[in-house]
Amino acid sequence: MNRLNSAGRIRFRDANRLSARRPGRLREYGRFLGVAVILAALLVAPGVSARDAGGELDVSFGLAGVVSDDFGGSENTANCVALQPDGKILVGGGVASGFALARYRGDGSLDMTFGSGGVVKTPMPGPPGFNVGSVEALALLPDGGVVAVGTSMSNYEYNTDFVVARYNADGSPDAAFGEGGVTVTDFFGEYDLARGVAVQGDGKIVVAGAANRDGGTRVSFAIARYGVDGSLDAGFGVGGKVVADSFDTLKWANSVAVQPDGKIVLAGYGDLNQVGGFALARFRADGSPDVTFGLGGVTLTEFPEGGGEATAMTLQPDGRIVLAGYVNNRLGTKSDFALAGYDGRGLLDNSFGKAGRSTIDFRGDFDIAFAVAAMPDGGVVLAGYAKMGEADSDFALAKVDRDGKWDRDFGNGGRVLTDFFGLTDVARAVAVEPGGRIIAAGYTSTTGTMDFALARYVDASK
Repeated sequence: MNRLNSAGRIRFRDANRLSARRPGRLREYGRFLGVAVILAALLVAPGVSARDAGGELDVSFGLAGVVSDDFGGSENTANCVALQPDGKILVGGGVASGFALARYRGDGSLDMTFGSGGVVKTPMPGPPGFNVGSVEALALLPDGGVVAVGTSMSNYEYNTDFVVARYNADGSPDAAFGEGGVTVTDFFGEYDLARGVAVQGDGKIVVAGAANRDGGTRVSFAIARYGVDGSLDAGFGVGGKVVADSFDTLKWANSVAVQPDGKIVLAGYGDLNQVGGFALARFRADGSPDVTFGLGGVTLTEFPEGGGEATAMTLQPDGRIVLAGYVNNRLGTKSDFALAGYDGRGLLDNSFGKAGRSTIDFRGDFDIAFAVAAMPDGGVVLAGYAKMGEADSDFALAKVDRDGKWDRDFGNGGRVLTDFFGLTDVARAVAVEPGGRIIAAGYTSTTGTMDFALARYVDASK
């Protein structure tokens, strides 16, 4: 799926395509067959059985627990999900023309009051034929509006820039933001990758990812902060931008969060002696490194198994930080879900898992987690994909207790696999409803086309 080298890292030139492998289309003639397949899976598939106390598909959602939608063209992928206070589900991703947002009701049907038929498409700025991009992260605003971030090409040299778009509650562009609701940020005229977004209490928008100075070798954590009008915040870093190239080990951030005290936490990929690992860093509200966090502002975590990457992060109510992602074996022949727990100082929490780390194997080959969300019982749920050999992948979910141990009451020993239609299924995002039901979003494929895919699961394990 993603091109991984033996160190477990994702090549920077390919990193902005993490979501570009976009399988999936559920055609009308296949709907009844799809229902039969899913109902059978509820009875016999690994990770989804009638005896499970949690992790079962919620059959009141969509078609026996799953939804698949084609919004035009051959490539439709969902990369992020956010739950609105009214129970509606907002999903962000990409279509051939650029950003795509879709909003669903609680039963899995499209919300026709949003955009056009439940969908909003935003073409990307850039030269014709090159102006592609997808939503990589979403944030909800107090007024019901939405902030979406991603990456688009800026010229024929395949350079890419941060893109931030803001929408009104009905999906229309917020004309007061940037130019027609969109703002574009370039760092050094090279490859800039936007992967995460958070909104501060004052309405300012923090976007994190990576910036490249020279076409490939000097890649660093990058942050941009915007005012409510979409302009760069001159009080942050240098002209509204921060590049952490003083930390040689920090390569790219995949997730960002703002703590109650205004400090900014980033998680992603770090280069540890040419072996990839989890990277965690914290910055003050002005963009300067918080040297009280970790070791001089940074914590780098290696796994005994081999190289890896933190793809997602959640902040716990008690101040703890949980990172999720994957770890490769040293031969690069398999990968597992991986997570690490940290205290509020950015140090590994030795009470979490084994010496602060935990791994989860589904099928023995390639398992990668792309998302993590907090559960009401203090644990977390991870979402991604599991793949065995040359076989196609399935949605993969894992639930972990507060102490980093698998929740054996969830699915099959803490794990759930969902096969949509027998081909490539990848969960890219996860969110938890107030009652504990779990929404996973991503994409599914059938015959070379790719569709938005959602699944909802019951969590009865407490």
